[in-house]
Amino acid sequence: MIVKAEYSSRGASPRYVVTSLKGAPQWLYDRVYCARGDKENRIKEQQLDLFADRTSCHA
Repeated sequence: MIVKAEYSSRGASPRYVVTSLKGAPQWLYDRVYCARGDKENRIKEQQLDLFADRTSCHA
């Protein structure tokens, strides 16, 4: 289990990751867990862009 606990002006922001992957906890969180979330965000951005109401090209 990997736990990341942050506290900011917006309040507590705990993160819990339970995995069977082998590796150092910090590496797993930074390189696997966060990278996966970033990739999912990029896919979501691309999907939303494809449904744009206007895409024009003057070339």
